[in-house]
Amino acid sequence: MSLGQAITLVRFAVLCALFIGYCRSSYAAEIEVDLHRRPCQIRISGVIVHGDLLTFKSKLPNGCEIAKAGPIICLNSPGGDFSEALDLAGCVAKGYSTYLEPNATCESACSWIFIAGINHDRGGTSLGRSIHVTAKLGFHAPYIDPSFIEQQRDSNTPPLSIHDAVDAYDQAVSEIGKGILRLAKIHTSHGRLLPLIDASLLAEALVRSPKELLLVDTVGKVTRWNIGVTGVRKVLPRGKDDIAMACRNALAYVNEYWD
Repeated sequence: MSLGQAITLVRFAVLCALFIGYCRSSYAAEIEVDLHRRPCQIRISGVIVHGDLLTFKSKLPNGCEIAKAGPIICLNSPGGDFSEALDLAGCVAKGYSTYLEPNATCESACSWIFIAGINHDRGGTSLGRSIHVTAKLGFHAPYIDPSFIEQQRDSNTPPLSIHDAVDAYDQAVSEIGKGILRLAKIHTSHGRLLPLIDASLLAEALVRSPKELLLVDTVGKVTRWNIGVTGVRKVLPRGKDDIAMACRNALAYVNEYWD
């Protein structure tokens, strides 16, 4: 094996280690397509692995190209291959809405697919992502599972030095960063122009570790990041604190000042 091949292999291995490190094909996500089903014409569940984008495209008449209002994609995934997820997100951002059904989970790499949801109609594009009130949506930054280093010692891959690991990690994170920035540059074109990824969401997500997920679990967060919520019953304020909180959220939304 040449030095170049060894470095490529190490880099691939580190990419596998990022975001919980699912790279075995046996863990491939399940992609179901039924364009006559409502509301989830497409369902993506399970761990995201390399090759899922090609599978996704192969199951749709026009691949990623949307001729009219696109289908709704329902997600239920703990994450997986982050680079593949960002490629999927780029496809989703062409006109697919996203939704988390009751009790669904979408974390890590999956969350970036979810946030790419866009509704495409004759008036232009608008953000199209929503969650059921019982669903779980969580973001975190890239990381390497420490057990990965131990696994390499028992495998047939070249020994992974600290220098190689850091270099490969830097390259992997750089690629991931470029993918996120591509999404962040996308804006809606209908009504109030909004970025696909709010700057504050990006900043807060990338300082979180897998043990400290950025959960979208408050009224302030879904309002701030323009995420729809379903399954919410009418709520009556229980006291002055509830009214004050509602006023604070409303003022923050209008003034775009959340701190």
